Amino acid sequence: VKLWYVDTGVEIASLNGHDKDVFGLTFSHSSKMLATASFDETVRLWDINRIFNQHNVIMNPDTVRSVVLSDDGNYLVYGGLDKRVHIQEINVDKHSLVGDSRSPKFPEWSFLQSVAISPDNKYVAYGSADDRIRLWEHKSTDPIKLLGHSGDGLCVTFSPDKDSTLLASGSSDGNIRIWKMSEIEQGSITPFTTLKGMHKDKVRSIAFSSDSKW
Repeated sequence: VKLWYVDTGVEIASLNGHDKDVFGLTFSHSSKMLATASFDETVRLWDINRIFNQHNVIMNPDTVRSVVLSDDGNYLVYGGLDKRVHIQEINVDKHSLVGDSRSPKFPEWSFLQSVAISPDNKYVAYGSADDRIRLWEHKSTDPIKLLGHSGDGLCVTFSPDKDSTLLASGSSDGNIRIWKMSEIEQGSITPFTTLKGMHKDKVRSIAFSSDSKW
């Protein structure tokens, strides 16, 4: 993993530690932490201010495909081929891990392609290889299965507004689906809109604009 100054294009660090392909990375909103996930079955949390001499390593039983930090930096969420979604608490002041991750496993799960945590930290969403998007209120037990896709759930993201009003997903079926969180909380498991025919192939990445308008 390499780190550059955007303004100058100067490389300031080469972050050594992973010994296989890095499949995911994300900065905290404060820009003080960087999380990376790799095929080497580890997740690493880097302290940007002490990038050369301090980072935390989380060992995982299988390849990690997706990693994300919560908006407030208090949680690290990751998932992959071990068919679990992991939630790791972080000490924001020390940029260190707190205890062990929580990683419930449900028997019907397939391996995870993408994970996301809502801005209010209430929900974790994840796409898996069984044509499903699932939403989990991570302080409860059972996930909500969201229906609609006919291919792997390759990417998920919440709208950035503080109330987390929308959830979007992309799939290997080439479609993008958008759910209203208020409707999900009232029991609906189908999207309120589907963007069809926009792509001829898999949708691997998805994002909202900062004002959630686009």
